[in-house]
Amino acid sequence: MRKVFYLFAALIACALTMNSCIQPEPTPVDENAVELTQVVAGVSDFYNTWEETSEMPTSFTVGGKNYTLAQFVMLEAGAIANIAGGKTDKVSPKEYNAPSNPERDSYDKEEIAVTNGPADGKGNPEDLATLAAALIKAAGDKNQIPNQTIVYRGSEALAFSTNRFIITAARALAAYAADGKLPAKVSTDYLGGSAGLKAFAEQFVQYLDVWENTICERLSADGSACEDNNNPLERVHFIPIPQDTKNDWNNQGEQWDSSKYGPYKTVEVDGTTYTAAQCWEIAIRGLMNMCTTTGEAFLNDHSRNGEIPYGNGKSFNTAPVSRPSESCVWGKYPWYEYVNQGMLLKYNGKEIKEIGLEPIMKCTSWHVVRSFITNANNSPLGMIGNYQEFGTSSSTLILDGYEGLISPMREFLVLCRIYKYLLDNNINSNVYDALKDQKFDFDLYKQALPIVMKTKEVGFEADPEGAKTLEFTATENWTAATNASWVHLDKTSGGAGEITISVTADKNTATENRSDVITLTAGTYSKSIDVKQAAYVAPTSATILDFVKEYVKILDVWKNTTGTVNMYDGVPVENAHYVPSTTTINVGGKTYNTADMWETALRCYLLVRGYNGLETEKYGKNSIDPLPGGAQAMSTTTVPPTHAYEFGSWPFNETTGNGGHLVMGNDENGEHCKVKVDILDNWAMRSLNFQHGQTITNLCGYSGGQLPGYYGCFCSQRALITYAFFFKYMLDNNLEKGTDVSADAIIRSELFGDEGGAPAANSLKAFATEFVKVLDVWASHTGNIDADGKHNGETGFKNVHYIPVKSAQYPDSDNNKGDEWTMTFNGETFNLAVAYIIAAKGFLYLTTTEKGTLDHTKFKENELNTYTLGNGGSLNDPAEDPAAVKALSWSHFSKMPWYESDDNMGAFNATKAGVDLLKESTPWHLYRSQANGAVTNWQRFSNPGGEYHPLGPKYTGYMCAVRECLILARYYKYLLDNNVTDKVYDAVKNVEFDATLY
Repeated sequence: MRKVFYLFAALIACALTMNSCIQPEPTPVDENAVELTQVVAGVSDFYNTWEETSEMPTSFTVGGKNYTLAQFVMLEAGAIANIAGGKTDKVSPKEYNAPSNPERDSYDKEEIAVTNGPADGKGNPEDLATLAAALIKAAGDKNQIPNQTIVYRGSEALAFSTNRFIITAARALAAYAADGKLPAKVSTDYLGGSAGLKAFAEQFVQYLDVWENTICERLSADGSACEDNNNPLERVHFIPIPQDTKNDWNNQGEQWDSSKYGPYKTVEVDGTTYTAAQCWEIAIRGLMNMCTTTGEAFLNDHSRNGEIPYGNGKSFNTAPVSRPSESCVWGKYPWYEYVNQGMLLKYNGKEIKEIGLEPIMKCTSWHVVRSFITNANNSPLGMIGNYQEFGTSSSTLILDGYEGLISPMREFLVLCRIYKYLLDNNINSNVYDALKDQKFDFDLYKQALPIVMKTKEVGFEADPEGAKTLEFTATENWTAATNASWVHLDKTSGGAGEITISVTADKNTATENRSDVITLTAGTYSKSIDVKQAAYVAPTSATILDFVKEYVKILDVWKNTTGTVNMYDGVPVENAHYVPSTTTINVGGKTYNTADMWETALRCYLLVRGYNGLETEKYGKNSIDPLPGGAQAMSTTTVPPTHAYEFGSWPFNETTGNGGHLVMGNDENGEHCKVKVDILDNWAMRSLNFQHGQTITNLCGYSGGQLPGYYGCFCSQRALITYAFFFKYMLDNNLEKGTDVSADAIIRSELFGDEGGAPAANSLKAFATEFVKVLDVWASHTGNIDADGKHNGETGFKNVHYIPVKSAQYPDSDNNKGDEWTMTFNGETFNLAVAYIIAAKGFLYLTTTEKGTLDHTKFKENELNTYTLGNGGSLNDPAEDPAAVKALSWSHFSKMPWYESDDNMGAFNATKAGVDLLKESTPWHLYRSQANGAVTNWQRFSNPGGEYHPLGPKYTGYMCAVRECLILARYYKYLLDNNVTDKVYDAVKNVEFDATLY
């Protein structure tokens, strides 16, 4: 392009000379021009200094002379242009006015070609040489260095700022100085000290001061250390953060008191303000940019245990402030580490005091992906996840020696310490090499209490046998006191040290439990410890066998009771089997509620397995002592006492955030609803005495490798059912001792009656779960229905139940007003007509031996007996694809979906309908619908001797499409309510379903 331009200019000049015979003026020589070699050397020196300082000087030295920024830009641009054109000419530092706003920039690529670049949106080469030529021309035209040079991306104009040009051109000339040739491409990083990662870091590390200077008296950290359990962390250092409204805790902690801790610290870089949550993400991405060879780009394809390309990346001075995700807010539990259940991250089983770069990069890289990045390995949470987990299963982060949880707030503090190390030691380049062998403080709370408790509470039987111990560590003088006259302490004051107080209690002769507190005080700090005593219970001769025979009866209650159960706040499960909290049994004159049953079942289990089930203080795997006499016999061992326990807030909690429903296997793909005695031993020991006050723990987790062979959550309500199945196994096999149960024996273990686990998203069971909701819609809607040619307008049905669907024939009737009912299944939203087609085909699949494989499009009116009632497929098998059904030309209702005319045969006569009706009606209805191009209005059932159906006189008259939808919904509800998955026909062959329409 440049050569053509000069040739064209030369030809014009020649023509002018020949016509006028006027000689051209000689080109003036710039006496201030600088040798190209001096320009290259001077720019190279500037770039090397800038890489260390990221500071743009006010004057520049080239060849021993000082130049202004405007002159320096012209020297750079001229040098690039000369070298790219194969010239070694001197370069003119012509003085132009300085740019007014050289930082205006919108360029979108991390690298640019130096020469021979690809065409941009206007067809111009996108390279540094072309930009240099454009800059020189613009400066000459306006007598001012331009603020930016334009590159086009399609029709969009992008600004390549002069600041970016200064650094990018310097980078190219520094490479030329080193190698004697221009590089093919160079990085376009250009941010200086006020806008880059280093500027961010200088403010980010100030969070360490906030943490140091802020103490929370009672911080709710997670499920084991929170206000809900009256067990929050006390007097801990923390960084106050705002509580996002969409992530409110149910149980508020003091850390959310904005009047006490606000305003919250933010970071401002280059005019943009970032929250603490956004700083967490920026710090992670910045670490990836400095300590990997690819930079943060590798996150876009990263998996939980994917390889991290460790190595020296961008320098501290040149790394940018990455843009945080739009949804970057803290999740519900930023401090979640289940600290009081020992799930905090450990290395080789030991507490971590310092941590290195590799585990931090491993957890933070996946934490950002898990939170915000959609790729083949992940569907993001849309907020910062509560924690990351190291372990040995495929669903955890696997790093040799590391196991347990780490919260985003702990990551935040470690990241602050990493960036502070870089700043304190003036580390700018080769950042990975500088950090890879360093260790950083792992502390999150810097807790310093004058009294640290080892004993959480003290409990006594009604007739105590000896003293209990109250243990704590004191760092100063302390006192102990209680207002309970029945509690006695062997010491009430002392000095610093490891302290043990012997606590005794009088015999409780009352028939009620009693409780009080022991208060420890050191200076202004005080701590209350619960002391409880069981009620007096008259001696009983009831045995474990007596208890077990009554206890297993709750399995019938569980089987016959269904409803909606909340696994956790906002996570309801419909059609779930459960044992109502009002359920009781009576054994030996004592009434047991469900919590009593839970406690007694676990104590009995441990006794018949040979462990001390009467122990009330010890808990944890292998912590409960074996019985000297071995396993106890059910028929001769007295049933153990209860201690007035209560179920916790979420006893059904087996949500995906905790690993999901318990399975037998080492990952989420294991077998549902099956266990062996190894996990029953483990769960009983871990859970029985691990009470928050008198509250039963919600669950024990197994997703972190706590017991090989199991994965997910084992909640307390699953335990209530599972131990009943264990004892039923013993009764069924006439066993006396739990040790007689084989280690390989399979014990049924269920929570909601979900054999096979949660239904697949595309299964008939998943479809049915959504489809049956139409019954609630029907029950909750009343209005006037224009039904058919005989019942419309004033003669229509008044104040009747109905499902909101759209009828083309009567657009102004009451039943056409408002939103049409729809349901969502397998990612598709569709109307009742589509739902009907799937439900009808699903019925034939489940309840006929042909599994609905006959071609209903070939049926004739007298050939509707082709299907044979019998056991077909499983409710867990896939349903028809809703997208495929929606694509059918007949996936909508005809004009009159309520049509049951009085003429001829009249309205449908029956109030109940069985599978005999559905077996005849569904294939006929599907056949007629496809033939008519819409879900047809009705079906006719013959009068005795009629020609249409062989079902008269049991069923006669017209049956409309909506009535058949309701019967099908009641059919599916029966399957769900009774946990019918397979052998469906056997379960429903004698069942009649409500056929009510209005």
